[in-house]
Amino acid sequence: YLGLDELSDASTMKLHDILQTNDKGIVTYFRKRTSCSCLDEMRKQYKGVKKTGKCCNDQCPLQGREAERSSLLYCTGCKIIHYCSTECQKVNWKYHKHQCANIAKLNSFEYVV
Repeated sequence: YLGLDELSDASTMKLHDILQTNDKGIVTYFRKRTSCSCLDEMRKQYKGVKKTGKCCNDQCPLQGREAERSSLLYCTGCKIIHYCSTECQKVNWKYHKHQCANIAKLNSFEYVV
């Protein structure tokens, strides 16, 4: 078990992205990390489907808070939380700002191997 403070920026971002994505993103992630071909068929089913992510604003007006991942805006402070628009980011800032500061502190530590 790894705590959040033991993960690198990239690992933390990837983990968060996986938890916020659609089935295509999950299949793609695990297919790259398994040596068998068990997920190849599922990957074919999702080919052509755009990757989506969820806006972190609980009051987002989008259906299911889902947006195409390439259009999501990441918080420049913590680089983990993402939003579908600047409006959603502004609405959610009063809730996110305390988390943001803590996550940014954790990400600023240098990891020594």
